[in-house]
Amino acid sequence: MRSDHAPTLGSLAGLVLTVATMFLPIYTFESGSIQFSHALFQLAVLFIIPLFGVKLALWSALVVLLAIYALCVELAASALYGNADSVIHGLYIVYNAVLAISVYSFTMAWGAKAFRTGLLLSFALAFTFMVLQGVDLYEMGDAGRTTGSFNNPNQLGYYSVCLISFAYLLYRANLLSYWMAALLYLGAFGMSVISLSKAALVANLIVLFLVFKPSHQSRLGILAWTAGFLAAAVAVYRSVGAGRLDDFLFFERLMRMTSEGDSSLAARGYFQFLEGNFFEILLGHGTERINSAIGHEVHSTFGAIVSSYGLLGLVIFMAFYILWAKTVFRAFGLLATICVVLPPTLYGITHNGIRFSIFWLLIAVSFALADRALLEARRRRGGPVAARPASGMALEPAAVRRGIGF
Repeated sequence: MRSDHAPTLGSLAGLVLTVATMFLPIYTFESGSIQFSHALFQLAVLFIIPLFGVKLALWSALVVLLAIYALCVELAASALYGNADSVIHGLYIVYNAVLAISVYSFTMAWGAKAFRTGLLLSFALAFTFMVLQGVDLYEMGDAGRTTGSFNNPNQLGYYSVCLISFAYLLYRANLLSYWMAALLYLGAFGMSVISLSKAALVANLIVLFLVFKPSHQSRLGILAWTAGFLAAAVAVYRSVGAGRLDDFLFFERLMRMTSEGDSSLAARGYFQFLEGNFFEILLGHGTERINSAIGHEVHSTFGAIVSSYGLLGLVIFMAFYILWAKTVFRAFGLLATICVVLPPTLYGITHNGIRFSIFWLLIAVSFALADRALLEARRRRGGPVAARPASGMALEPAAVRRGIGF
C-alpha cells in the first residue's frame, strides 16, 4: 500500500470506528446475533490490518492463544458431544480478539479520539432510548425492567459499567475534560440504577466517589472533592435512616441481594465445571454442554471461562487480565487501576460479559493509551523510545515508522 494514501485511509478507519462505537448500545437483532456495531467494527478491521499491520504484544499473544484454544475446545466439544452450536462461542472470542488487537494497533498510531467521540455519541443514544422507553424509579411496569436500546436490562447494566471505566480512562489520558467525564460518570450510574442490575449498581457504586477525584493535585480541587464526598455520605446516611430510599426499586433490589437465591455462586453455575472427569476439568467442557447441564449460561465472566475452557483456559485468561491491571498501574497509578479495571471485574463475578465488544475495546484502548503514556514519559526523560512497555510490545508500530505519526 502506498504511504501517501495512509493518512486518508487512517482517517476513514477512525470514522468507521467512531460510528461503530456510537452504535454499541443499539441492539436491532436478537442477542448473540451480529449487530450493526459488530459489522462496522469488522469493516474497520479490514482497513486497520493492511494499514497498520499486526504487532503481537505479550497481552495480545495471550488473547490470541485464548481465542485459538477456545475455538479448539468448542470444536472438540461439538464433535464429542454433538453440540454444533458450541462453535459459535469460540468464534465470539476469535472475533473480539481480532477486534482488540486491531484497535490497539490503530490507537497506538492515531490515538483514541475516535473512541472518545464514539463513546459520547453512544452515551447520548443509549440515554435517549432509555428515556423514550420510559423510566419509573418506584414501580415496575408490565414490560418489566428497563432495557433501553438493548435486548435485556443486564446488557444496559454492563454497558454502564464499561462506560464509567472508559470515561475515567479517557479522562486520565487527557482526552476528556473533568466535567465531561463527570457527566458520563453520573449518566453511567443513572443507567445502572434504571437497569436494576445489582452487579452494575455495586460495581459503579464502589468507584463512584473515586472517579470524581481530580487528577491534578491542587489543594482546592482535593478540598472540593473531599467536601463533596462528605456531603454526599451524610445525605445518603440520613436518607437511609429516614427511610426515604425504601420506595425506590434499585434500593429494594440491593437490600434483597443477600437473600435471593440467584445471587449465590452455585446458582450462577460457578461449580458446574467440577461435574466432569480430570480432562474436562483441566481442558473444559465446551459452552453448550455446560449451558445444557445448568439450564442457562454461566452467569459469570470468570465462571464461564473455567467452565467452558477448564483450568487451563482460566490460567490464560487470568494471565492476560493481570497484565491488563499491571499495565494500567504502570502508566496511570493505583487509582486508575481501580477505576478502570475494578468495575468490569466486579460485574464479571456474577455476570458473563465475555462477548460484549465494549469490554474488549476498553482493554485494547487501555493498553494502547498506557503504552503511549509510558513512551511519552521515556521521551521526556531522554530514555530510549524503543524500550518495551509493560504490555510487552515495541513502542513504534509499522504505521508510525511509515510517517503517519500520533
